[in-house]
Amino acid sequence: MPISQHVSSVLPFWHKLLLLCLGLSITTACGDRSEAAMQNAAQAEQHLQAGELWLARQRIGDAIAQRDDSPELHLLRGRIEVASESYENAFAAYSNAMALDGTNMEALQAVAQLGLRTGNQRESLDAAERILVLQPSEESALLVRGIHAFARNRFGDSIEDADRVLAMRPASEEASILKSRALFMMGEAAEAVNVINAVQEGTADSEGVARTKLELAREMKNPQIMQAQFNRLRQLRPDDADLQIDEANLRFKQNEVAAGKKLVLDLLVREDLGPEPAAQAIDLLRNYSAEISESEVRRVASSANDTTLAALARFFLESERPGASRSAIQQLPEKEAQPFLARLALLENQPSEALEIAGEVLSKDETQCDALVAFAEASLAKGDVIGATRSAQRAAAECPNRNEAWLATAAAYSARGEDIGVQRVYRDAIAANPQSFSIARAYADWLIEEGRQREALAVARSFTRKSPALLRGWEYYRRLCIRSDTNCEDEAQRGLADAHTRYGVDTRTGELPRTGLFGRLVRR
Repeated sequence: MPISQHVSSVLPFWHKLLLLCLGLSITTACGDRSEAAMQNAAQAEQHLQAGELWLARQRIGDAIAQRDDSPELHLLRGRIEVASESYENAFAAYSNAMALDGTNMEALQAVAQLGLRTGNQRESLDAAERILVLQPSEESALLVRGIHAFARNRFGDSIEDADRVLAMRPASEEASILKSRALFMMGEAAEAVNVINAVQEGTADSEGVARTKLELAREMKNPQIMQAQFNRLRQLRPDDADLQIDEANLRFKQNEVAAGKKLVLDLLVREDLGPEPAAQAIDLLRNYSAEISESEVRRVASSANDTTLAALARFFLESERPGASRSAIQQLPEKEAQPFLARLALLENQPSEALEIAGEVLSKDETQCDALVAFAEASLAKGDVIGATRSAQRAAAECPNRNEAWLATAAAYSARGEDIGVQRVYRDAIAANPQSFSIARAYADWLIEEGRQREALAVARSFTRKSPALLRGWEYYRRLCIRSDTNCEDEAQRGLADAHTRYGVDTRTGELPRTGLFGRLVRR
C-alpha cells in the first residue's frame, strides 16, 4: 500500500490518544501533558486534512515534545512529512514509531518503502523481513524484499517474490515490472518483454510500464521503441526535466539535431529549472556541438532563470561567443553579472578591464569563482604569473567542479615552466572531475606537446572507460590512436560504434544506480 494511503486508513489520532490516556489514568503521567498532546495532535491532523502542512508540522512537533513515547504521534508526524514530500524526515518519524511499537504494520511498511527511497537499505530490508514474519503473504513487503534482491544481483530471488505476489494478485503491475526487469538481467530478454507487454495489453501504458519498456528498449538498443515510450511519458509527466533531457539525448544520438535542440531550449526557458538539470541540458549542447543561433540565444536568455543564465554565460564564454555571452549576462542582476563581465572583457582581449572588474568583485567576495578565474587569466595575459597562479589555485579550491578553474591553474604553472606542477594540477582536476572531457583533452594535449604520447593515450582511454556513451571522447581517442601510429585504432573504432547505440547519458563515476523499480538496468 502506498504510504500516502495510510493517512485515511486509521482512526483519528485524538481518539487513540484518548484511549491511551484512559488506560493510564491511574498515574500522573497522563495528566496535563497527555491532554495537551492530544489537543495538538487533533489540530495537526485537522491541518493535514486541510492541506495546511506547515501548521500541521508545528502542531505535531508540539505534541511530540509533550509526549514522545507515543507511537501514534510519530505515525502522524510521518504522514505529515510524506504529504510534505520530506521523505528523510518521514523515514525518521516512522522509525521512531517502529522503535516504540515493533509490530505496528503502518510503521513497518513505511520504513520498508521509505528506506528504499532514502537510501536506508539495511533498515528497509529489516522492516520488510519483520512484516513477512508477521504476515508471510504481505504484498508490499514481498515487493520490497524482491527489489532488495534485485539490487544485490539475486535476480532469481526477485522473480520468486514477484511470482508470489502475482499468484495472489495477477494484475499486480509492480510485481510484473520487477519480474520483467529481473528476467532481462538474467538474459531472458524476450520473456522480459512478454511479461511487461502483458500488463496492460490493449490499453495505454501506465507510467511504470512505460518506464520499464523504455529501459528494456534502451538496453536492447531499440530507439524506435524508446521514442514511443518517451511520447507516452511526455503525456503522463509533461514537466519531468530528467525525461526531457533523456529524450533530447536520444534525439541527438539519432542525429535528429533540430528535435534534440528544441527539447533542450524548451527546458532552459523554464522558470522552475534547477541547477542540475540546467547543467545537464547545456552539456548536451556541448557534447553534440549543437549550433545555437543568435535569435535562439536571445529567446532563451529573455526567459531563463538566473541560475540557468549563469550556466549559459559560462557555456558561451567557453565557446568563445562574446555576443551570446553578453545576451545572457545582460539578463542577470548587476551583482551576479559583474564576474561574467570580467571574463567577457578578457574574451574581447581587454585584460586591463577584466582585472579591474574582477578585482572589484573580489574586494567584496574573495571566493567568487568566476571573478577568480577572470583575475587569473587576465593576470597571466598581463605577465603576472605569480598573481595568476594564486587566483587560479583559489578558484580550483573554492569550485573544484569548475573546469575553467583547473585549466587556468594548469596554464599558470605552464607559464612558470613547472611541468611537475602542471601534471599535478591535471591529475587533481581529473580526480575531481573524472568525466570532464575538456580536462581530459587538455591534459592529453599537453602530454603530447611534451612528447609523452603513450601517457596521452592512457588518459584518453581512461576517459572513454568512465564515459563510454560520449561520442566525442571516443572520437578524440581514435584521433590520438591514428596520430600516434599505435595498434589501438580498431579498439577506438569499436568503442565509437558502440557509443552510437548507447542511448543513455553516462551515469556519474561512483554513482550507485537508483534502487527501485524504475532505475537504469545496469549490471553491478
